[in-house]
Amino acid sequence: MNVFVIPSWYPSDSNWLNGIFIREQTLWLAEYYPNINFGISLWGQNDEKLLLHSKRPFNSIKKLTSRNKSFAKPLRGNVCEYFHPVYSFHYRIKKGNIKAKITASIENLKEFEATYGKVDLLHAHVNYPAGYIAHELSKQLGIPYLITEHMSPFPQKYHLNKSGQLREEIATAMQNASKMVAVSSFLKESIRNILPDCDPVIIPNFISAPKTFYDAKEEKLTFCYANSISRSKGIKELIEAWSLLDDHNCTLKIAGAGPDLEDMQQFASSLKFKNSIEWLGELSKPKVMVLMQKSHGHILTSYSESFGVSYIEAMAAGIPSIAAPIGGPKDIITDQTGIFIEKITATDIADKIKWFIEHKKTFDTETIRNVFHENYSVDAVAPAILKLYEEAIHSK
Repeated sequence: MNVFVIPSWYPSDSNWLNGIFIREQTLWLAEYYPNINFGISLWGQNDEKLLLHSKRPFNSIKKLTSRNKSFAKPLRGNVCEYFHPVYSFHYRIKKGNIKAKITASIENLKEFEATYGKVDLLHAHVNYPAGYIAHELSKQLGIPYLITEHMSPFPQKYHLNKSGQLREEIATAMQNASKMVAVSSFLKESIRNILPDCDPVIIPNFISAPKTFYDAKEEKLTFCYANSISRSKGIKELIEAWSLLDDHNCTLKIAGAGPDLEDMQQFASSLKFKNSIEWLGELSKPKVMVLMQKSHGHILTSYSESFGVSYIEAMAAGIPSIAAPIGGPKDIITDQTGIFIEKITATDIADKIKWFIEHKKTFDTETIRNVFHENYSVDAVAPAILKLYEEAIHSK
């Protein structure tokens, strides 16, 4: 089987974490099913060198004079990235240069087929531009496609026309996919609310289980936050909550970078804390796993999560999460794997941290890891994806 992956988000030199789970999940699938070949279509997703900003015209002109070269980069024997550079604009300008991205993906696909043979299936991640590109390639080349939706909240403003309806090109691509996948029940319902005739299959995101376990915890009770430093993740409320705690001899370790990092560090410096905070910066995925395994609890109270990979990373590490009951976490967090706050306020978060400190023995490391293995490991999810691939191929 040959699968051609078209991701809307993908790591780049300037943004190596954006869409990294798409890259990692493709590699894990390829390792699990060595008889399936995967090609990955790249045109410069999230690459600052290829993003032209109307608010920074002089920087954009400079970028136009230096263009990246095309390449094919094997990641393992049955996975290869194919790159044809394309400049990206705002959606309002030629729909983000979509025609060039379609052309680049066709060139990438031809290179993949020259090595591995005919493509059996297109797998797009996120409705636009990848889902639309897959739809156009399917029309031109007669290859079935499926779309996995990760976007949250869905729909975004740019998804909608002036009448508040889903843009025609997005709706058509989603409605005509051989299979439509949502990564959580929340996202499925969000899609059905705007496209009632679209009934996605729910297949969760997954990660590979850590190969090394560090069962020795930090001596001081430790909570960790490992995500983008963005207000949408509830980070400001978490920092304020930390300032409301009495002295419990505990530490909050914050790992990540993001648009609000400097503001949040300044906000933290304006408060007084009886318990320490450590800013760790951006960590690699292996280092995040070590951080979680050495922590006692994980906190992420986002305003919106289509899924929430951080929660299953915490589960793989055997630690419970404090989460907000919004979106994907409602599928993931149970009495065995964590607790929910009621509202995303500093007071509610502080109350749940206090509850956890008093009831931390309620949670069992092995039980949490077992829930992860049964639901969110490669062993648990890969067979469902293979079945979907086979159904999509045979539905054409």
